[in-house]
Amino acid sequence: MPLNDIVNVQITAQTQSLPEQNFGIPLILGANKSFNDLVRQYSSISDVAVDFSPQSQEYIAAQAVFSQNPRPTSLFIGRRDVPIATLNVTSAMFNQTYTNTINGISVEVESNDLQQTSKITWSGPFVSGNVINVVFDDTVLGTINSVIDFDIDFVALNSIVARVNGVDLAPVVFSVDQATTLGLLATALSGATGVASATATGARQITVVFTDPGENSVDSVITTLGASQPTATISQGGFVFTGSHAATIGAIATYIETNFPSTVDSAVAAGNVITVTSIAGTMNQFNASTVYLGASQATATFDNDSLKEVIGRAMASAIVAETIPGVTSAYTGTPDGTYTVSATGPDFDPFTLKASTDIVATNEAIIKITDAQPSAIYNLYLAGIQFQYAASNTVETVENIAAAFVAQINQYSTDHPVGFSATDNLDGSFTVTRSAPNTFFVQITDGLMAKVIGINILPYVPQGLVTDRLNEILDVTDQWYGLILTDRTLATVKLVATWAEDHTVIFGTASNDPVIIDSAVGVDTTSIAWFINNNGYVRSFVLYHQDADSEYPEAAWFGKVLPLTPGSETWKFKTLAGVTYSKLTTTQSNNALNKKANTYEYIGGVGITQNGTSGQGEFIDIVRGIDWLKSTIQTYVYRTLVTLPKVPYTDAGIAAIQSQVQKALQQGIDNDFIADNPPPVVTVPLAADVPLVDKANRILKNVKFTATLAGAIHAVQIQGVVTV
Repeated sequence: MPLNDIVNVQITAQTQSLPEQNFGIPLILGANKSFNDLVRQYSSISDVAVDFSPQSQEYIAAQAVFSQNPRPTSLFIGRRDVPIATLNVTSAMFNQTYTNTINGISVEVESNDLQQTSKITWSGPFVSGNVINVVFDDTVLGTINSVIDFDIDFVALNSIVARVNGVDLAPVVFSVDQATTLGLLATALSGATGVASATATGARQITVVFTDPGENSVDSVITTLGASQPTATISQGGFVFTGSHAATIGAIATYIETNFPSTVDSAVAAGNVITVTSIAGTMNQFNASTVYLGASQATATFDNDSLKEVIGRAMASAIVAETIPGVTSAYTGTPDGTYTVSATGPDFDPFTLKASTDIVATNEAIIKITDAQPSAIYNLYLAGIQFQYAASNTVETVENIAAAFVAQINQYSTDHPVGFSATDNLDGSFTVTRSAPNTFFVQITDGLMAKVIGINILPYVPQGLVTDRLNEILDVTDQWYGLILTDRTLATVKLVATWAEDHTVIFGTASNDPVIIDSAVGVDTTSIAWFINNNGYVRSFVLYHQDADSEYPEAAWFGKVLPLTPGSETWKFKTLAGVTYSKLTTTQSNNALNKKANTYEYIGGVGITQNGTSGQGEFIDIVRGIDWLKSTIQTYVYRTLVTLPKVPYTDAGIAAIQSQVQKALQQGIDNDFIADNPPPVVTVPLAADVPLVDKANRILKNVKFTATLAGAIHAVQIQGVVTV
């Protein structure tokens, strides 16, 4: 961008105000429900922590900004529209309070007050001859019946051994005929421990009834010897069809209600379904069911509410019952207790949202790696057991660190009976659970990791044009210059880059798209680096970084450079605190740099940014310096117009304007943005040469200057001769 582009700056007496833009302050634009304002200003990461959790994108980006030295004095965070928020229950526990705070109104659910339901549905009615096995809360219901059916008759020399509850009975030897032998076997079975009766109920069938409910069974009946050996099929169930389907299913429901008084509030049979409602603060579930014998055998399906579902459903209902203006809630029916909180008004009025619990020791937690710092030590304590990851000084990613913790935890649980299991979520986070009834405390390394227990707010999905929101924010405040977008969606980033070209801002984004480094110029036609370079954008830059999706290295870059006086800096050679460098081959680095994308690499024993260019190829410091110079000239000239009683349309008045332009250029020299040799020259017309129409309209034209950029040294070549 040539300096001549700023010559057309126009200042008129009709301008009401012209605050000097702050070229040292960034804006982070994200989808959040931390406040209902369009934008807020923060002066420290502790201030940010009041509104944002450590795992939020805005917090991570702000931390990258404020971690630099020097750092900006403040930053802005802007809010995109999010009419629907989605939450799920991470840690489902009794004796806990779950809270959503919406627009400052707290909605609480006490888990001990909740009733869970368990439902079993058979595919059809029971029929005569059915033997029904039902397992509820890991208990086989009813007084168990084992029905033994033989496929053929016994023959001479057959030896029959029955096993009951794991114990082999004395062999029964064929005697006389089929009926006699079957009776002898029934007598032997009736004498087994726990058996109330064993009766021949058919020509080849024996029904065994046990004395008590429980895990009783005829395990096997094996026949040996003789010319042929019958094969036994054993059907087991606690209930036998009695009179009608309604009577049989009713007996099962009554049995549940009678025999589980400490956990079951009611068991209701209706049609082919039994619905069990638990006593508040307890849980029940159907485990299995099999129907044997009879002309047909119905199959069963189960619908057991998890505690997560119960809490999620209760929270959605409680929010609706609270009748918060402009807000409603709905349960999604998923097993992880997911529910939504939505704006109801026609304009989707914003609402704030926070989620919390009083859980201290948990049964499940999500651990998120928020920063992949080189050479950092990551400590995680679960129930006092330490797990540690020591980051190298080479390339790290949050995904690699999370995977390392998952492997450690699962290996430790294999070697020790602690009941932990860890699952990699493949996004730099992992979920840790502990088998019931055990719980655990979670301790993490603050600043590098975050934890979620209780209720998890899923990433917000913004709606509405991002550019509309940027325009609205500018109407509120233009006291920011660097633009950081938490959204990495390609279409959204393109929109913001296009918008930035028409506004006095610098937009920076980071991308881990491998096409940037693996495809040469002319081959890459898809990456954001190609898009910004191909369009010749001068107000947007791309930084390739392998952890771009979870970290905000461009925010760290803004944080490092924006505190420096505009024009005095170069964006190259900057070491960014808390940012892991990219380990690229020469070809990969050149592929990125040739598209005018930037990199952060380890060169000469230190991590540095290079090359500090916008997509068009102009150096970012030049763009920022020219923006600053334009703003400074506007400010100085405007202050002259409004401070003096009048600037007369005379040579003296024109000289007053000329001196303000010269003053701005001199400040540019002092900032090392403009060269002092040759010195800048400001030319103005003589009052006598100004057309009468311009004088009548009180417009001064043809104020011009020429100046030379000081530039910056990015490379040095030295030649020398050493003699003895």
